[in-house]
Formats: sequence, structure tokens, C-alpha cells
Amino acid sequence: LQVCAGIERARIWYPKEIMCMQHSIVIKFLLSRCGLNTRVAIAGRSMPSQSHAWVELDGVVINDTQKVQRYYKVFTYL
Repeated sequence: LQVCAGIERARIWYPKEIMCMQHSIVIKFLLSRCGLNTRVAIAGRSMPSQSHAWVELDGVVINDTQKVQRYYKVFTYL
């Protein structure tokens, strides 16, 4: 999607680290304004202990690799 590519290019110029949750919420917001029904997955894993967030469109991850669905357990969707 062009929105995801544009956000990735914009991240280069932002002086601070952008966390996956912030990144995913911005993408969801922009895509919802385009009329797409996306959802943000909030997930985590125990070993190593990590949390992660990504955006899905019809169950397909659009701002990360599809592998995140195997490596992380989804807690909730926004």
C-alpha cells in the first residue's frame, strides 16, 4: 500500500525512534480515512519477552511481515 510506503519514508526524517504502536495507529488512521476497514493487532511473546503491534487488512499484515502472526500471540485488536 502506498500509505505504508509513505509512512516508512517519513520515518527517516523524524528525529526520534518511532515505536510499532505509534506507527500502526497512524497507518490505521490514514487508511480508515480512505475507507478501508483495518485493525491494529496488539501482541506479545514470552521468550524473549517482547510486545509488538501491526496493522491488518482482511487478516493480512500490511506494515510488517506475515511471520509476526506466528511469532506473537495477539492480545487484542483496536
